[in-house]
Amino acid sequence: MVDDYLDAGAFESLQNRLKHLLDEDSLQKAGIGTAGAYTIQEGVRGDYIAWMNKDDVTESWFLDQMEELRKTLNLNLLLSLKSFEFHFASYPPQSFYARHLDQFKERNNRMISFVLYLNDNWIPEHEGCLRLYHTNREEDIAPIGNRLILFRSDILEHEVLPTTVYRNSITGWFLYQPHDLSFFA
Repeated sequence: MVDDYLDAGAFESLQNRLKHLLDEDSLQKAGIGTAGAYTIQEGVRGDYIAWMNKDDVTESWFLDQMEELRKTLNLNLLLSLKSFEFHFASYPPQSFYARHLDQFKERNNRMISFVLYLNDNWIPEHEGCLRLYHTNREEDIAPIGNRLILFRSDILEHEVLPTTVYRNSITGWFLYQPHDLSFFA
């Protein structure tokens, strides 16, 4: 967890980009699963998302920063992260995301989960914490603006607890590409 992850100007630019997407009604109801197994299940997940791409200057800048973070994670943690995927997420009041791992059954290449909160003036009464399920305990993390959370996608179950106000973030995953060791076979 890192508080005040971005400088104030970069943080505000990302907030403004999400506000623009919300004003334009550009977010889509989020679902679960991938490809043919993709479904929308209100009892599991209640957020709306917009996948990031390089068509917008703010999103392009952010994705360039994530490329640098990917390289840093590889260098310092000796990982084989080859790519990433990110989206804006907005949880309306009373919405949540039930306990889960950030892995698909059909595609298990998500290694590091990333959450950067875009909220202003978050207070405990807003609720909407990220609950992490460690082996012997639970940990609730408040979605305070400009707070970054990184964790293992394939190991740490988590959930988004119901929120009383709009809860906004950028969520994403650094993707693992195992080395091809077939030449040893």
